[in-house]
Amino acid sequence: MQTDRKEALRYLGLGKHEPDPETERLLEECIREAERAAEFRHLVREYPLSVEEDGTVDGGCFRVKSANLKKNLSGCDSVLVMAVTVGAEVDRLLARYGKLSVAKAVVMQAAAAAMVEAYCNELNTMWKKEYLEKGLYLRPRFLPGFEDFHRVTEIFRYRPRNRSLTDWRQENGSGSH
Repeated sequence: MQTDRKEALRYLGLGKHEPDPETERLLEECIREAERAAEFRHLVREYPLSVEEDGTVDGGCFRVKSANLKKNLSGCDSVLVMAVTVGAEVDRLLARYGKLSVAKAVVMQAAAAAMVEAYCNELNTMWKKEYLEKGLYLRPRFLPGFEDFHRVTEIFRYRPRNRSLTDWRQENGSGSH
């Protein structure tokens, strides 16, 4: 997997502007360090989908009102819900740099976010092929926090607080890699 430097710069808020040499150096350092530490994991599960006229979307494990999500899922009868992480070691790096160097913590966060995006793109490409073989078409990914879909915690409301994500996944038949 290749971390997209332009994506990391976008997460830093640089848009199409070129970074100064120090930011470029720091970004390369953070990407190398995060890539060494990363242990990508994901969970995915397919749920039945129903969409109501008022924009309420019921994806089996979540229920949210979102006109944009309704439009995105128009014509679909199921939804894939996934969670992705770069792993605990990258989280530890972020926590450490949050105490030692705010600048490095911000750049590390951007690098990690770009890595997650690249990993999600790889997963999506794999699933597109898999579902196309079944005669199905995947709609574009839709992220919590995007446009009018703000309630991230609502997606996870069905996982009991006293159960680990691993236990919950095993009990509910969710895929993991």
